[in-house]
Amino acid sequence: MQALDPIAATRSPFGTVKADASPQRFTWLLGHERKMRTYLGRTLINCLPYAVGTLIAYYCALVGIMSTSLATALVVSRALSLVAIYAALRSGWSQRFRDPSLALIQVVTALLWTATMYLVTGPLHTALLPLLVLSMASATFNLDASRARLVTWFAVLLMTVVMASATLLDSTVYAPKVQFCLWVIMASILPTGLLNSMQLKRLKHRLKTQREELRVALTRLHDLATHDELTGLANRAHMGEMLEQYLQRHRDGGETFSIALIDLDFFKRVNDTHGHGVGDEVLKAFADAMRRTVRESDLPARWGGEEFLVLLPQSSADNARCVLERLRAHFNAQAVSPTVPSLRATFSAGLVSPKPGETLAMVLERADRALYAAKNAGRDHCYVG
Repeated sequence: MQALDPIAATRSPFGTVKADASPQRFTWLLGHERKMRTYLGRTLINCLPYAVGTLIAYYCALVGIMSTSLATALVVSRALSLVAIYAALRSGWSQRFRDPSLALIQVVTALLWTATMYLVTGPLHTALLPLLVLSMASATFNLDASRARLVTWFAVLLMTVVMASATLLDSTVYAPKVQFCLWVIMASILPTGLLNSMQLKRLKHRLKTQREELRVALTRLHDLATHDELTGLANRAHMGEMLEQYLQRHRDGGETFSIALIDLDFFKRVNDTHGHGVGDEVLKAFADAMRRTVRESDLPARWGGEEFLVLLPQSSADNARCVLERLRAHFNAQAVSPTVPSLRATFSAGLVSPKPGETLAMVLERADRALYAAKNAGRDHCYVG
């Protein structure tokens, strides 16, 4: 059965909510799929440290710290790695891996490139430490906890080896005392950044969980406000709103619809004879029969007690009678109580369509009169008013 409200996708328990119909931008660069757009966006952001490193490399070549060919080789090699990663993500090829974002590969290649730059930039080597921190910030945020820890200790070990090697190769430029101080700073900042990032990720996960719990709670509250708890059908208040909407459409554009007011026959006798528990089983059995036999576009509701109402869009009362007769035949033949398997039940129904100028109260009053006419005709009957 369809949702009760055709515009429910744009409604919340607290009013109307506009659907997010804003077009995605840069689809040529990031694609359409939401998760892949996130991966590609992070990859492009990670290109910023590379851009800074490129400026440092060519500045070193300009002032004679390294050759232009070496600077070009460093810049091109890093560019090729970024292009390869982007191509793997954009083409969807990375989806075959456990980590489709390729975050670990991105971080490791960034660390190796930064470490190489540290070795060859001479007096400007300290400028590479902020790039190292940026690369690690990306790692700890985009990787899970175990791999983030692994990458952090890999970075500390890598830079320890690089700093020690640089000192042994050129102690004039890479002064041992300065390198030791830089190592202490590096070995302190990276694990601290890891801990802070892990805390932020835990907080993000907690907020996500709370948002989901809130969404479920709001959905539950909305269901309680619009549906009958026993049968799961729409309740009287919600169906009243739907009837007003359809009646307004009828006034504005002449859209026809019908209303069937239904009452279970001799229901009080069922309660008096078998108890209210069996009576509840009968109500639920009838609600289930309605869901199974009415059309997908029809909207059933529990109107109150043993009374039910079905809104039949785009149907005259005579046409809607076919639906009610099918429901009547189905319900009459089924067992309505697991507790009392031999029990059978019937219903009477009054069918009406709105007339020009009628209010909802007038339409419902006619449906009620039609229902009583069906009962006076001997019950187990559908009467068109």
